[in-house]
Amino acid sequence: GGSITNIMQAGFEIDRMKKTDVLHGFNIDGSVKWGPEWFFNNIHGRADFVNLNLTAKGYFSLLELKWAESDLTLIGIYLADRVQVDYLTGSAVPEFYQEDPSLGTKMRGFEGNSYGTEFTVVNNFDVRIYGPEFLDNINPVVQLFLDAGYQAGRYFNTEYSPEGQFLLSTGFVIAVNIIDFTQVGYMFGFPLVGENIQQQMPQSGI
Repeated sequence: GGSITNIMQAGFEIDRMKKTDVLHGFNIDGSVKWGPEWFFNNIHGRADFVNLNLTAKGYFSLLELKWAESDLTLIGIYLADRVQVDYLTGSAVPEFYQEDPSLGTKMRGFEGNSYGTEFTVVNNFDVRIYGPEFLDNINPVVQLFLDAGYQAGRYFNTEYSPEGQFLLSTGFVIAVNIIDFTQVGYMFGFPLVGENIQQQMPQSGI
């Protein structure tokens, strides 16, 4: 039936990024989100939770070539790595706050909102190929990725606490970058360790 949720939030950010087509540098941010029940979170629905997050991103440029006598990028290759740690717990965690910390959402190749336990940590590693850029900030992008994650603790809003589990996935992204605002394309990812929910369900015969 929906809910009204009020939260208090605090955080920090350290940004040492080189803002070019081929990213280089690092970014670190941390946050605390707290939505206690006494903070008017039982007026419509109910919420009572706290989320601690720490995210670190690093980028390393391998190659950047420009078109002759142009600022447009002919080809760029760089490495990207993200580590994200979440601890989300409480007696009533709203569904829309479960998505980002869930391990299945943070790992490509798994279903969003799956593997939603109190503690999750993920490492997303990419090799990214940028270009050729024919118009300013409009160009193809190719990403090869390897994601590794770990989950532990209780599933959200339950008393069920499974054993800690390690997940691994890989795949690729082929897309078109549009003025650094969005990417339109195709992602293919599949689990190497762990299963999607649909694969775990029994299949009925004809």
